[in-house]
Amino acid sequence: MIQALGGVEGILEHTLFKGTYFPTWEGLFWEKASGFEESMKYKKLTNAQRSGLNQIPNRRFTLWWSPTINRANVYVGFQVQLDLTGIFMHGKIPTLKISLIQIFRA
Repeated sequence: MIQALGGVEGILEHTLFKGTYFPTWEGLFWEKASGFEESMKYKKLTNAQRSGLNQIPNRRFTLWWSPTINRANVYVGFQVQLDLTGIFMHGKIPTLKISLIQIFRA
């Protein structure tokens, strides 16, 4: 499957990897939480706050892979423009849609 997508380097060309300025992909680990996530882990939080923290890794993953996921030849669906942004999406991926609107709305 990896070879069908162009190998590791080909896949990384369609992710946000270039924006990280890491010299190689081998040092990136999704299991590692950010400092913010670590600091909030042991605080007394409401269920809603804890649920929000659980969404951070999912959003991070979705935004990272968004250039790969959001292409017409990968996901079959209608092209739509997100409200109040200039971004076009192919198909329906709610997590990606919400994240992009929050970042790019005017």
